[in-house]
Amino acid sequence: MIDNHQPIKDYHVAFARAVVALARDHGVGSVKMQFRRASSLAFTNEQWDATEVSLVWHEGRHGDKAPLELKLEARAEGRYSEVE
Repeated sequence: MIDNHQPIKDYHVAFARAVVALARDHGVGSVKMQFRRASSLAFTNEQWDATEVSLVWHEGRHGDKAPLELKLEARAEGRYSEVE
C-alpha cells in the first residue's frame, strides 16, 4: 500500500473555495460542512477516494478574506485470525 502524501487533494480545495465564494455572493459569513466525491468520480488512478472532508470557514473582520480549514480524519480497520 502506498502512503497518501497529500490526503487533502486539489479538488477538495477547489470545491471548498467554490462553496465559500458562493456563500460570500449570498451574504453568508460562515460555513461548516462535510463533503466527499461523488461515487462516479471516487475511483481515480486505481485508488478509491471517497473520504469525507470537513470544511469550516468564517469571514474575517469587516468581511476580510479568511483561511479555509479543511480536515480529513483517517481511520484504519482490520480483521485477523486468532492464530497464525
